[in-house]
Amino acid sequence: IYGYKSEEIIGHNASILVPPSRQGEFVQCLETIKRGQHVSRFDTIRLHKDGSPVEVSVTISPIAGPGGEIIGASSIARDISDRRKEEAERLKL
Repeated sequence: IYGYKSEEIIGHNASILVPPSRQGEFVQCLETIKRGQHVSRFDTIRLHKDGSPVEVSVTISPIAGPGGEIIGASSIARDISDRRKEEAERLKL
């Protein structure tokens, strides 16, 4: 979705995919995950490697370690750009 090869992105903070205008949203998601809570599906914008916006639907789940502490997060993102274009076309009719 974002145009990166695995070796280009592994080890980088996920915030590099977040536009400056969406950083607050990203921080809020991190706070929710730190509390061990799931972030339900929401539509947002992320950045492609070339800097162009990508419209995505995202769900994020915390990953707990053996002691129950949150050690990471699992995120599923779906590209919804085509759906958004179709919706815009229908509104023009």
